Amino acid sequence: MIVEDSSPVSAATAAFEEAYEKFGKDIKVSPNIIVVDLCKVIDGDCDNSLKLMETTSVLADAGLHQLAKQFKKIILKK
Repeated sequence: MIVEDSSPVSAATAAFEEAYEKFGKDIKVSPNIIVVDLCKVIDGDCDNSLKLMETTSVLADAGLHQLAKQFKKIILKK
C-alpha cells in the first residue's frame, strides 16, 4: 500500500487503518510491518529508507489496543 505521511510510524498506522477498514476481520497480518520511505530511495539513501515495526505497536497507535493484546498473545504462542 502506498501512503503519504509525515513519519514512518504514522504512515504504517494510516496504511493499517485503511487495510482494516477494507478487509475487517479477514485482514491478514504479519508480526512486523515494513515501511519504505520512497523519497529516500529516490534520493539514493537506500540504507536509511527502511523501517521495521512491530505490528502490535502499529495496532495500538491505530487505537486497536484490545486487538494488539490479542495479536501479541498469538505471536508469543508460536
